[in-house]
Amino acid sequence: MRIKTTVTETLAFSDVAMEFINFKMAEQISPRTLNDYMKTFKKFSDFGCNTMELEILNNDLVEFFKSIPDTSPAVYNRPFSNLSSFFNWCVKQDILECNPLSKLGLHKKRDDGNIHAASIDDIKALLDTCDRKTFTGLRNYTMILLMLDTGIRTSEITRLVNSDYDAAAGTIIVTKDKAKTRRERICYLSDNVISALNKYLRIKPAEIEFIFPSRDANQLSTNELAREFRKLSDKAEVKVTPYQLRHSFATYFIENGGNVFVLQNLMGHSEIRMTLRYTDISENQKKTAHARNTPTNLLLAHKRL
Repeated sequence: MRIKTTVTETLAFSDVAMEFINFKMAEQISPRTLNDYMKTFKKFSDFGCNTMELEILNNDLVEFFKSIPDTSPAVYNRPFSNLSSFFNWCVKQDILECNPLSKLGLHKKRDDGNIHAASIDDIKALLDTCDRKTFTGLRNYTMILLMLDTGIRTSEITRLVNSDYDAAAGTIIVTKDKAKTRRERICYLSDNVISALNKYLRIKPAEIEFIFPSRDANQLSTNELAREFRKLSDKAEVKVTPYQLRHSFATYFIENGGNVFVLQNLMGHSEIRMTLRYTDISENQKKTAHARNTPTNLLLAHKRL
C-alpha cells in the first residue's frame, strides 16, 4: 500500500519503516542486513514518539544518538547508516522533504581504523588454556587456529556447516549466504590447521550440522563466542577478542611479505581501502628496516665509532 504524502504529519514511524522493510525484501538483501534494519527501527520506534512529524522526529533523533554508549564507532555508525538509508528512501518516496540526519548536521563517528593485533605470545597463552581433553576445549582450540589461519569473520565461522569444509582440498567455503559481502570466497588452510580440524571433526557427532556448534548442538552465536574468549583470556591473563584474530591474520600476513591484493580477497573485503589499513608500518618494523638498510652502513661498516 502506498503511503500518501498528504498525511505525513500523522504517519507512525513504525508503519513507514515497515514499508521500507518490504521494499528491501523486494531487493532481496541478505537476511542479516534485513534483521539489522529491523533491530534499529524497533529500538528507535520504542525510544521515541513513533512519529514522522519532522519537529518531533528531529528531537527523537538527537536524544536517540545521545543515548548510544561511547564504546566504539561501529556501535554508533551502524544505526546511523540504517536510519540514514531509510530517510533517504523516504525523500525519494516524497514522504519527507529531506533527510533529517543531514539537516540536523549529525554525522557518523570517525573510525580511525586502529588495528590491534594480538601478539603471538598472547595467542599461544590462549591456546594453552584450552582443555583439549573436552569437546568444548578442543572446539575452542580448533576455532582459534582456524580464525588465525584464515582471518574469517566471527559471524561467518559460527555459521559454517559440515559441507563447507573440503578435506581433500584443505579449504573452507564461505558461501554467499554466510559472507558479510554476499560474495562467496575460499579460505585456504595450512597443513597444521587441516590436521587439527580433522582431529576435531572425528570426535564431533556427524549429525550435528554446524562445524562449531554451541553447547546445546545448535548454531553458536557471536555473543557465546565472545564469552568463551573472555573466559579463556581471563584464565590466561591476556586480552584477546575473536575479532582480534582477524586483525592478527591480516597484520602478520603483511609483515611476512604477503601481497595486499591477495589479502583483500582472502579477507573478503569489498574495497581495497579496508585492506590498506593493515599496511601501516609499525615502529618496530621501521627501526629494524632502518638499522639494516641505512646507507651509513656502507660508509662506516669497518670504522669504530
